[in-house]
Amino acid sequence: MVGVERQYSGTLGKVGNCQVAVTCCYTDPQAAWPVVVRSYLPQTWAYDSERRQQACVPAEILFRTKPEIALTLLDQARARRVPHRCVVVDADDGDNRNLMAGLEARREPYVVRVRTDIQVSIGSAVTSPVWRADELLQTVPRWPWCTIRWRRGTKGRLRKKFVAVRGW
Repeated sequence: MVGVERQYSGTLGKVGNCQVAVTCCYTDPQAAWPVVVRSYLPQTWAYDSERRQQACVPAEILFRTKPEIALTLLDQARARRVPHRCVVVDADDGDNRNLMAGLEARREPYVVRVRTDIQVSIGSAVTSPVWRADELLQTVPRWPWCTIRWRRGTKGRLRKKFVAVRGW
């Protein structure tokens, strides 16, 4: 199977021996469906010409990071005029500077999850104080937090407390 290796999978929620696809999906209250999907080709595959030849991977398929692929998919969806209000980024890419810069350059509103140890500022000025994300969240009062429920998992409905904080 092309691209299979031990790597993080959002579907698995952990590292496993798997293929990974980068998706651009449209979601509304009733359904979610993919608009554009691309397979991720890990570096170990991209630079192994013998393995690529055996698996019939076309020469024009080059290594690209998942955030690079995601921005390309977003550009394709925008070119097709897919309506959307914001971009939602999976947990592992929320702290990717290149992805965030790409969304900012496209003037796309977005919501991302970041690691707790990432350094953030709640002001865009160079002199704004910098916090660890987990320390900043401890300063947010309880009232803006809300519980959001989404799909049913193996242990019942998935739910978590969320709060939105604009950061840089």
